[in-house]
Amino acid sequence: MLDWKRYLLALLLAGCSAPVIPGSPDFIEEQDVALQIIWQGAYRRTDPPPQIRWVSESQQNCTDPRSGKRGIRTLIGCVEGLTLSPKAVSVSWHDGDRFSGTALAHELVHAAQARRLVYDFNHHTAEFQPGGAVDQANAMLFNAGL
Repeated sequence: MLDWKRYLLALLLAGCSAPVIPGSPDFIEEQDVALQIIWQGAYRRTDPPPQIRWVSESQQNCTDPRSGKRGIRTLIGCVEGLTLSPKAVSVSWHDGDRFSGTALAHELVHAAQARRLVYDFNHHTAEFQPGGAVDQANAMLFNAGL
């Protein structure tokens, strides 16, 4: 099955129901500042950002082969973040993390693209390229001490 078909099937199966989307909507200190920097500052979005569902270390069940960090097992392998809906994203949080070192900016690009009906699973669009929106957002977070 093609990647986009698998993603759409997962999206349809998940719908917008929170129990199917991994993580918890718990608030992490300065999350609102990080979201503002990414969503409004870097991505120039005026619509409300998606709900962030943090996947705690106790919920992480694999190691992402690309980063070497703990993540969540999915149909496409182990990942640190997952976007099944344009309204909610899941992001792994590790003790001692900073927002700039998580998959938050990456997953927010997927959510923003999904709202435009763009599904770039293979990360070919400019946002995911070196120096693209994800890198810019993470640099803004890092410069803000986040």
